[in-house]
Amino acid sequence: MKTVAATLCYVRSGGRVLMLHRNKKEGDVHRGKWNGLGGKLEPGESPEECVVREVREESGLTIAAPRLRGVLSFPAFKPGEDWLVFVYTADRHEGTLGPCAEGDLEWIPAEKVASLPLWEGTGSFCRGSTRAGSSRRSSSTRAGVSSATTSRFTDAKTSRNRDAPSVAFRRAASYAVS
Repeated sequence: MKTVAATLCYVRSGGRVLMLHRNKKEGDVHRGKWNGLGGKLEPGESPEECVVREVREESGLTIAAPRLRGVLSFPAFKPGEDWLVFVYTADRHEGTLGPCAEGDLEWIPAEKVASLPLWEGTGSFCRGSTRAGSSRRSSSTRAGVSSATTSRFTDAKTSRNRDAPSVAFRRAASYAVS
């Protein structure tokens, strides 16, 4: 089994989150889902470098100061592949939103994101303030996802359902990437 390292970013602005509706590629494992922007790390690339590159490639936007929010593990996400996804938020960006080959980009009000078809565990990263430097955290728990607020990684539940892979969730509330 090989491990694939990838990134996922929720770009937030003015109470909205930039979401990608994966609806353009036939056979896409993400088809029909809404997600943030991201992709696989290239050899020698750090997760932070990857998330900046992927957001630029998929949207035309250049993000500044992405914040690592946690790591998602998707065991056996694809045949022979376990995925490890570094999840970021970015509250600062510049540039003009352009087309995306993987789907349609749309700014969604943050309070409506949870009602979209998402991968289990990802919606919790979209809650909270869209102001740069905010330290507000949600204290709710949804779909087996812990919203721990300690400064260390905190183990959370592992949940399964028929529509999503097993998701083991760890959240870093105060982890900063230098």
